[in-house]
Amino acid sequence: MATWQIGVARFCKIIMARKRSNANLKSYRQRLKSGSASGGSRRFDFLLILASLAVLAFVASFALKFSLGEASPPPAPPAYLRVQVLNGCGISGAANKFAQLVKEKSSPQFVLDVYDVANHSSFKHAQTQLIVREASAAEIETVAELLGFSQSQVIQKKLDDNFLDINFTVLVGEDFATFVGSSQEP
Repeated sequence: MATWQIGVARFCKIIMARKRSNANLKSYRQRLKSGSASGGSRRFDFLLILASLAVLAFVASFALKFSLGEASPPPAPPAYLRVQVLNGCGISGAANKFAQLVKEKSSPQFVLDVYDVANHSSFKHAQTQLIVREASAAEIETVAELLGFSQSQVIQKKLDDNFLDINFTVLVGEDFATFVGSSQEP
């Protein structure tokens, strides 16, 4: 074979290889184009599935909370009421016994906190009284009922300087045994 024939053969091989590589490049580009379209579609499908799962989780948590009753507001915190107990009958230990009764009569809605136990300025009180210092009508009614006071035994009298923030004062009279029980009499 002549050198020129070898040169032409090489040239033909190069051109054919280039045509094959161009054909391969074109098919590769077509695969990329079709693959990128399906790849983008796959990403969109994935994002759509994620969004659907998030919405489903939100709906499920709402349904669970609603079925368990957590959608209702939490119960109101208890009202802490400060009570002062004053011995107005002169019987030793009467105010302490009544203070113990007040502590025992606390309820979950109305916590009665005995803040002060002392002697009144006068020991001439025959009837035990509930003196309202600062309280709402509902609190007055509830505390009177808890402690066993009738409406005639409830008096409203505000303090000028209520620096102890007292809601109620119990003025223990000589009839305190009707409240604490005759077995607990001193």
